[in-house]
Amino acid sequence: YVMNLVEDNQMSDLHLDGLSFGQREINEMIGLLKRYDATDLVFVVSLVDNALDDDSVNLILQLIFSLPYLRKLDLKRNCITSEGIKRIIEQLKTMEGITTVLPNSTGVVNVHSGNQVRISIDLGEQLAPDQVAREVDFSVQQELSHQDADPFLATNAGKSNHPWTKTLATQRSPQQAIPDPSSTELPRAAGAPPAAVPIQQQLHQQQQTTNGGHTAS
Repeated sequence: YVMNLVEDNQMSDLHLDGLSFGQREINEMIGLLKRYDATDLVFVVSLVDNALDDDSVNLILQLIFSLPYLRKLDLKRNCITSEGIKRIIEQLKTMEGITTVLPNSTGVVNVHSGNQVRISIDLGEQLAPDQVAREVDFSVQQELSHQDADPFLATNAGKSNHPWTKTLATQRSPQQAIPDPSSTELPRAAGAPPAAVPIQQQLHQQQQTTNGGHTAS
């Protein structure tokens, strides 16, 4: 994703929120930006909700020191403790040209160079590790099967009284076996007319009748 942004010259604002962007990804991003000579083209990086903790502090500092024109770094809703935030603030004071580092009550740390804000880092709303949403478990529970579901659906508990739905009994009619048409003898229609006699056969029969009458006389 970051490589696509770099190749398309869209790396000025890198919004990487909620992408499980951990230490490996941050390290790879730093290397990628250096390889493409794009470190001076990044102004905003957002890493909200990526479960970054104190173990990520060194890489976060490396990212800050690697981007000379970075103006805003958003680290809200991660898992950085107060000790980790203190380490970040102390290291920011060592940056060249930095005069003051001022954290406010909302967790935003403003890094000043003289009267100008060199970079603003939002460290508010940090979460405890146990508050981070666990990954969804998509494994199939083997004990669940249609043999267990069908008896439940047949009971009163499995019925629905909503007018848009129907119960199993009214929704489906009993299935009936349909015989193979090729193996079934179709009944003859009642009162069917006799088969038509060809005209030549009728004339032959009349001729025989006439000849027989002459012979008898």
